[in-house]
Amino acid sequence: FVIFKGKPGAIVEKELSEMDYPEDVFFVVQEKAWNDQHVMAKWIDMVWKPFAERNDQKKLLIMDTVSTHEVLNCTEKITDTNTSIEWIPGGYTWKLQPLDVGINFPFKNKMKKKYKEFMQAQMGLEPEEQKKVHRTDVGDWVSSVWSDPEGIKAETIQKTWAKIGVKVQ
Repeated sequence: FVIFKGKPGAIVEKELSEMDYPEDVFFVVQEKAWNDQHVMAKWIDMVWKPFAERNDQKKLLIMDTVSTHEVLNCTEKITDTNTSIEWIPGGYTWKLQPLDVGINFPFKNKMKKKYKEFMQAQMGLEPEEQKKVHRTDVGDWVSSVWSDPEGIKAETIQKTWAKIGVKVQ
């Protein structure tokens, strides 16, 4: 789920709707590329709801107390999917939010590696032959990092849950 900077309903969003992006990566547009209430609602509809509705098992979603997460319509949309929400108290995200604890760092490193490879491929080319990074490139990189067996491994995710004190079977 990638948030691009742009005005909803304008050029960037139109481009996103017309481009061929990896089907396992979702894109939205927000003026400052922030997760606001509108973006959070889209994340629930595009990512969480389809995931949660795969089976009838009870789900747990751990979220920090950012105001966009706590908006009533967002919490209701989540709990309607047989999901319990656990709130991380302010100031503890760095210690209790699984993404912050063990997943974002390796993900960002692998994305940086993709960017460096892209830039290295441009070296030695004439300026008019050089490509700029395009949103489709970002989508491809996100997809490849998550699907690559050497990307974010299941073992890394399990260790992250254990590190915050949640036993994973």
